Amino acid sequence: MRRSAACILILLLTCSLLAGTGITAQGRGQAVLTDDSVRHAFTHNPAFITSSDFSLHIPIQTRVHNVTGILGSDFTGNIKGIMSGDARRMATSILDILRSFNGRMDLLEVEEGLSFTLKGLGAGVFLRQKAVTYDGSLGMRFALEMEAELDWGLGWRWDLDNGYTIAAGLVNRTRIGLRTSLVGVDTVVDFLLDPPSALDISLEEDIANSFDIGTYFCLPYGFSTSFVVRDIGPDGNTATIDTAFGWKGSLSILSLSLEAGLKGWSSIRDEVDLMKSLDAGLSLGITSLLSISAGIDGGYPSFGIDLELLCFAISAAWYWQDYGVVYGLAPRDVLSIEIALLID
Repeated sequence: MRRSAACILILLLTCSLLAGTGITAQGRGQAVLTDDSVRHAFTHNPAFITSSDFSLHIPIQTRVHNVTGILGSDFTGNIKGIMSGDARRMATSILDILRSFNGRMDLLEVEEGLSFTLKGLGAGVFLRQKAVTYDGSLGMRFALEMEAELDWGLGWRWDLDNGYTIAAGLVNRTRIGLRTSLVGVDTVVDFLLDPPSALDISLEEDIANSFDIGTYFCLPYGFSTSFVVRDIGPDGNTATIDTAFGWKGSLSILSLSLEAGLKGWSSIRDEVDLMKSLDAGLSLGITSLLSISAGIDGGYPSFGIDLELLCFAISAAWYWQDYGVVYGLAPRDVLSIEIALLID
């Protein structure tokens, strides 16, 4: 079991380095509740299940956290050290890359998915792997988190007169999570220096079920609004409420989408909570192939770019997350890349 766990650990970390929830949404500061795109149906608003009579979405994405901190080290030299095959040089390079991590922080994350919709019915399966760091310096510890999620949903849409549209949807989520026990950086170094030595790793399992309910209202002159209740569980205590207002317009080959909203607004108690809840973003489309976006999520900026070629979509986003015990104390940037087969 120990040797198998060690192999799984190394395999997942390797896949994280090589592989490429919703990169498009991250580039817009998560402000896509009124975007009316089927690609956001399972991640942001279940009402979008009805955005297309048929759709197929197969994304593969990767996220590298604390990019500025990693590049601030001798990045080129460290990568050469990791690829050198020399155990001591590999260990030294890994420690140098991780020196800017402190406390509980995400390191690498990979997600694969497959979802489809058909005339108001939808289903999807998503797999996620994440490497997480704890503490810091020579006391740093690691854990791997793996999650499988199975979603299914229903949607309804009514197109009314004078440009009005009403849509509603429900998505049920079943999540199965696995998390390894914490492994110290000194143990990892010892393993690299002496591969036959075993890593003492145990697994923890977690199963959860919840559902989201979403609505979308399209109004005349390009305006729209949405209301989503998410994470409704058996006891109802974890449910949150999101709402947003948006506008879309186009001129010749250009199109513009704007949105502002609040996530979890029912839990806002002060100015800090308000800042954390604010989502705002814009997307500028240049023909139907290319769009650039920017936004604010929880007080931090985000930037994105999307390119669609035939039935393939390539997206990239650069944004910030807060890891501090006190808000604003420890922001870290994240670089995300996604390649997806998208038919709608």
